[in-house]
Amino acid sequence: MSLAEQPTLPKPTTRLSPAEAYANVVYRVELAHLHILRARALTLIVALATALLFCFATLALLDWQFELSGIARCLAVWTFLLAGLMTLKLCWRKWITSYTLERAAVDVEHEIDEFGQGLRTALDYQEAADRDFAGRPALASPGLLGALHQETYAVSERAAWQEVKPARWLWQATLALLLLAGTCLIALAINSELQIAAGRMLLFPWQYTQVTFEPQMATVKQGESVVVKVEITGRPLKEAHLCFGPKDNPRDWVMVQLLPADSATPQSLHGSVQTKLANLQEDTLFEVIAGPIDLPAGHIRVLQPLTIQHVQAEITPPAYTKKPATIFEKTYDLRVWEGSQVDLHVTLNRPAATASMKRIDGPKDQPAVEHAAEIKDDELRFHFVDLRASGTYELTAVAEDEIELPPQKLKIQVTLDRKPSVKWVQPEEQWEVTPTTEVTMAIAAEDDLGVHKAGIAVQIGSSKVQTLWETDAQGLEQLLAATAALLLEERGLSHKDSVTYHAFVEDNYFDKPRRTTTPLRFIDIRPYQQNFQLVEGAAAATAAA
Repeated sequence: MSLAEQPTLPKPTTRLSPAEAYANVVYRVELAHLHILRARALTLIVALATALLFCFATLALLDWQFELSGIARCLAVWTFLLAGLMTLKLCWRKWITSYTLERAAVDVEHEIDEFGQGLRTALDYQEAADRDFAGRPALASPGLLGALHQETYAVSERAAWQEVKPARWLWQATLALLLLAGTCLIALAINSELQIAAGRMLLFPWQYTQVTFEPQMATVKQGESVVVKVEITGRPLKEAHLCFGPKDNPRDWVMVQLLPADSATPQSLHGSVQTKLANLQEDTLFEVIAGPIDLPAGHIRVLQPLTIQHVQAEITPPAYTKKPATIFEKTYDLRVWEGSQVDLHVTLNRPAATASMKRIDGPKDQPAVEHAAEIKDDELRFHFVDLRASGTYELTAVAEDEIELPPQKLKIQVTLDRKPSVKWVQPEEQWEVTPTTEVTMAIAAEDDLGVHKAGIAVQIGSSKVQTLWETDAQGLEQLLAATAALLLEERGLSHKDSVTYHAFVEDNYFDKPRRTTTPLRFIDIRPYQQNFQLVEGAAAATAAA
């Protein structure tokens, strides 16, 4: 019968038959049997809990004394649990499952003397009657068996069933559990390390020594220092170290000892210890090696200064100059033709968040011209279009971490496209000729980007200016020397006429012709014959034809 089964009492009658009397007796025995089973089960559970608590307390004391490893504690805990389950199963089988109704009757007879052995005898003979003949303990007449049932029933009616107290085993086990639990609670309240030991037995990741450090993450500028402070609480440590080194090269890590701030060398470490990481130049990882567990790694980010790694300038002159594009590297002094386009590429050591190029030598009454950079990864790109004047520019840049680039000056010297020049080689500036003279005229013309047209123009009196000579030089870059002849005889001139002339030259200026002319010159026409007479005292000579 299980602990959950309830016996059924037969309906009461005015006069009980032997069978009804037996059923009443069995009912009372079954109640006692159930009560004893419950007490036994609770006693078994309490006793097992007491044993497990004792084992856990013993293991906690061992851990408190010797600080067992996590694997050892885990194996011990699971060993105790498995042993407890096996013990519970074995004891349940021998102390609960095997506890029959007959054994309960024997226990009742021991507690209530009035029964003698009648209760056990009644149960044995009734069960024997229900079995085969071979299993009967002895032959008994039905009348005698009925009388036995009537007598046993009468005794059960007046027996003090409350004297059956199986709970005394339960109280004993409970008292032992309470005494052991109280002792453990008092020990936990007195010693905080025992609390940690109890938690470790429950497989919590608690330690007798707690180690914390700061900063776990820090950001500094290049060349600055960081003090790593470690706080040790709980049990002291014999030593503590700090390993640190470059983020990308663990082989170069260095180990230093952590000491108190007063630089003393104590026998044990407790409280605050520290070390200083000085003159940091690159990102650094560090690990605090202290205590029984591995601590997370710390990270110090070192803000690198913004520096220029490379400069490249591509200069594209105006198309009309027919000059090829050129590329200059590693220079901050550029010379360009007027109207050129400059594509400047500046490579930094790391990306910038903002960058600009501002002219710093412009007119004070005008706002400074600023060129925003096109940022692509760690490269800055600036575009200068149609440069017409020289200037000095200042490059500034700021990274996302607010580190600034030291200002860098860039000079752009613009070479202007000068006007072409032309000069007379002959005739002389003052010249007198007869009406039939052949006047030889020679000029020399040049331009910094090439002469495109040159010529000589003549005007007779007030007539229209006529081109005496003209040539298409097609962008000649060398000196242009030309000679032309003015035949005065063909003009039918007399000494009363006047002749003026000038030379001109043209170049190409942004696809438009640009002309330069010489000042006007004059040719004096004189008669064919001239006589001179010297007069005394006179300051001048007179002439007659």
